[in-house]
Amino acid sequence: MSLEVLEQPHLSTEPEETKTLRSAELPRPKFDLGKDDHALYGEYKPKFAGRGGEHLVFTIPGHEKIVFKVAHNMIEATLHDVESVEGSGGVLAERTLRHQAVVARAKLADIEEFFGREHMARQRVSTMNLPIPAHILRDLYNEDLLPSGHDSVTLPVVVRIQEAIDLRERETLLDLTSSYAEEKLSDDPGELELYSQGSDQWVLNHESPKNFDRKTFSGCLQSPALEKVIALAETDAQFRETLSNFVSRAIEYSQNTYEFLDLAGKNNVVFMKLGESWQYLLIDAAYPGADTGMLLRGQQALYSYITGQKVLSEEDVYALYNVLNYTRTINALADALGMSERIHLLHEDILSETMVDWKELRQYLLTRTKKPPLGFTE
Repeated sequence: MSLEVLEQPHLSTEPEETKTLRSAELPRPKFDLGKDDHALYGEYKPKFAGRGGEHLVFTIPGHEKIVFKVAHNMIEATLHDVESVEGSGGVLAERTLRHQAVVARAKLADIEEFFGREHMARQRVSTMNLPIPAHILRDLYNEDLLPSGHDSVTLPVVVRIQEAIDLRERETLLDLTSSYAEEKLSDDPGELELYSQGSDQWVLNHESPKNFDRKTFSGCLQSPALEKVIALAETDAQFRETLSNFVSRAIEYSQNTYEFLDLAGKNNVVFMKLGESWQYLLIDAAYPGADTGMLLRGQQALYSYITGQKVLSEEDVYALYNVLNYTRTINALADALGMSERIHLLHEDILSETMVDWKELRQYLLTRTKKPPLGFTE
């Protein structure tokens, strides 16, 4: 992605310009549902290119600078109606689709508001019918939901039409991937102690040591990518300033929208050097899916776990898992940068009386989750 692309006016507002499928002419996301693009499939026939950690990716022959992305967890709702999409179930599927599209647009609009257009990939949200390979659907979902004897299943889906960003040849690229500490940790007592200390400091915001502790950071977060980020911030003042800008905006975004950024997927948020300046880009930073207020849901799940007031649902557990790792990452980065801002999950009155057995909570999360949380990629 060139500097010129980042500095151009973000996205056009004229829907008819989508017919060219040039990245410079993709209309910006709208707040209203707008016209769908079911006709685009017939004209351009997107081809399935692969399955990422969170999305199915489609390319368009002859338009290599454009990709279509469909979130895994936004397919299942319409997949339940696959056998009756053309019959009575079609109305339900269409309503589900419209709701998903509205939520996806709103999430992108919030990210744009807090981070700025210049830090986002050029994209828009649309709806269309796409043929999804049957073997992919069987891997992702219950096989009983699928009709037998089909190589693919055509489903109405929400699609992000996005400028393809080639990151392969960038020598200065840094990926802000948080990983999931609970998955990466061994059962070594020393490592678990660092995990507990770091979680007290960066989830509960208990008082941190006067000097930032790199050993606790490494042992608690279990992310080589983040260690590279911190190491560069210690030696490159311009990068440190850019990273501080991102962290400050991430805290403001989460505290105001009750959402978190998806830092678990590889290259969802990247830093790159353009000329003499560092820049960051949020490529796939919105938490995929139609659920909203996920940070709030994670907060409530943490409070319920600590107080024992209710049994957590599977959805609560996944929200808690993601929120813990996101909060731990952002607050640890803020600490490393000498910033005072933090994401606060619990009220001060609760925190003053709160002690968490992090080793026990880790086991609880690992036991309750049958698969890695959404966004987890090796």
